Amino acid sequence: VSNPSSSYSDMTSALNAASLRVNYLSADRTPTIEWDEDVSIDVLSPFEDVAYQSINDHSIILRVSYGGTSMLLTGDAEGDGVYSAEYTALARNTSDKFRCTVLKVPHHGSLSSLSDAFLSASPEYAIISVGDGNDYGHPHQSTLNKLDNANVRVFRTDKYGTLHISMDGENTTISVMQKSSGGFFANI
Repeated sequence: VSNPSSSYSDMTSALNAASLRVNYLSADRTPTIEWDEDVSIDVLSPFEDVAYQSINDHSIILRVSYGGTSMLLTGDAEGDGVYSAEYTALARNTSDKFRCTVLKVPHHGSLSSLSDAFLSASPEYAIISVGDGNDYGHPHQSTLNKLDNANVRVFRTDKYGTLHISMDGENTTISVMQKSSGGFFANI
């Protein structure tokens, strides 16, 4: 969704300068993205007819599946209230669409993200994309507690740096670039 921020303006200017075509996705208009016969991508949110309460709730929520493995990618979706991205996505999709091996935790693990219903995705792993020492205090302790109580193994970019996730349809491997080691990767 467009918005009047300078960040949005800078992004659209850069896309135009690179002569890239922009496609706006929505769960109603594009419920799936064609990839190949082994990989399926479901667009679970946003919906065009919802008056979301926050610009963050216009985030695209994708479920990428490959064999018996899957990732739920959530952007900055939030979970508070009936017009939130999490609430709407859960209400308009079947619950099996949220089951995943890896959950990219919504909105950097903020207090307004990861509703209990959304956590029912039962992930094995959670990824929290968050800057070290960020001004927002992300991730919020209550979100970390929810993940801990659900026995989900958490990987945070502020702790590990760059994370690489690979799935072969049966197994999931998360590799981290060791910050102090001069750039080698280790599977954890």
